[in-house]
Amino acid sequence: MGTRPISQRDALDRVLTAFSERGWRDDSSAAQAVVAAATRNPGPLDLDRLVRAVPRPFLRNNSIGRKEARAAIAAALSGVEVRAAAQTDDRAALTVNTTNNQRITIQNSGPWAGNVGAGGDISGVNQIQQMVGDVAIQALADRYSRRPEVQRILESAPPNERHPRLAGWLRQIGAVGVDIAPQVAAELIKRYLGG
Repeated sequence: MGTRPISQRDALDRVLTAFSERGWRDDSSAAQAVVAAATRNPGPLDLDRLVRAVPRPFLRNNSIGRKEARAAIAAALSGVEVRAAAQTDDRAALTVNTTNNQRITIQNSGPWAGNVGAGGDISGVNQIQQMVGDVAIQALADRYSRRPEVQRILESAPPNERHPRLAGWLRQIGAVGVDIAPQVAAELIKRYLGG
């Protein structure tokens, strides 16, 4: 049976979701370690190698063994091959945010969302779907609003901790750039409160 190539971002999303569905917290960047290990060796995934990449603090903090971690990783990455961004023809949106006078070359055949500052330009893009300002923030909030991690933060964190926790989680998984994580977090909170 063949494998389907996916991007590192999609793999990270799958692993984080598998952990979250089991009620595990990833404070030690275990999902990132698993995806990095999966990317280093192209081809079918070696689950034993991926499980060895899981940091001990993650196992200890979640009171689980490597056997449980292996089952979650297998469920998340079964039938896929994780490829570095330049190797994948993934249609997942790529987020680009720059400041003034920067030239960006995007090696992604799918859509992208982002902001390019004054004097900057974009090249190497087959399909341009640039969104700016609030539209980009809303699109990113749409993408992450139904994630179990987002729902858990919104429902369980004290109101004054929601914003920093959401922004931190978005940065941790590489979902958005550091500069817009607070804006996406604010949009997620606004939607949660019905605004």
